[in-house]
Amino acid sequence: MFQRMLLVLALCCLTSVSGLFAADDPKNTIKDVMKKAHTKDTGLLAKVSGGTATKEEKQELADLYADLSKNKPPKGNPQSWKQKTDPLVANSKDVVAGKQGAEQKLKGAANCMGCHGAHKGD
Repeated sequence: MFQRMLLVLALCCLTSVSGLFAADDPKNTIKDVMKKAHTKDTGLLAKVSGGTATKEEKQELADLYADLSKNKPPKGNPQSWKQKTDPLVANSKDVVAGKQGAEQKLKGAANCMGCHGAHKGD
């Protein structure tokens, strides 16, 4: 009986601890983010920077960039990944908050070739 109680307690603790780490796992892969956010002319970045995005689309883009920053780059330095994704996260939050000029700052932060050259896998 005591062993069963210990086993149940251990499983509860393990489940709780693994839940803490899972909260930081991104919901979207890098590929998902690129497809949803950066598809030429139809992606969320084009809509946001063009001023045609809805409030929901702006939030979705901010969520996608938050996930992008949580992913591990296929190659390159993780510090460089952070330096490239942090401005996307910050500027997309500014867009959601309605800060003036945030859409253009976000567009400028989305340097596709700078990131692909350093981090895109084969």
